[in-house]
Amino acid sequence: MNYSAPHEMMRTADPDSHHKEKSYFDFSLGFEGKLSQSFAIQCGAFTNMSSATKQNASESINMLGASFGLSYVNKTGFSSVIGVIAQYGKSNKQDSDPAPNAPNTTASWKRYSVLFVIGGSYHFGN
Repeated sequence: MNYSAPHEMMRTADPDSHHKEKSYFDFSLGFEGKLSQSFAIQCGAFTNMSSATKQNASESINMLGASFGLSYVNKTGFSSVIGVIAQYGKSNKQDSDPAPNAPNTTASWKRYSVLFVIGGSYHFGN
């Protein structure tokens, strides 16, 4: 994807800057197993790759994640689930923009994300 970004004139040397996103693939794998007639567990693993453009390379963090859930289904058609999703990622090392006569340093960023999920649904009909 290649698109114009005139609103970012302050971030690039070229006021007619264009962003060209990187191509990437994400991967996911999941499993569900019944514990009993009413309960099941779900678990999975996934990637959440960054498509940050060259201008935004410092914001590029590729994430890896996992999920786990426990679901309940009763005979009336109501189902509910409770679960957790966690992600972790770290950026590549970036050169800093030091003040004049200051040593050049590098930095990287880590990002963590933990989400708790509660949901439910009702199945109408047979």
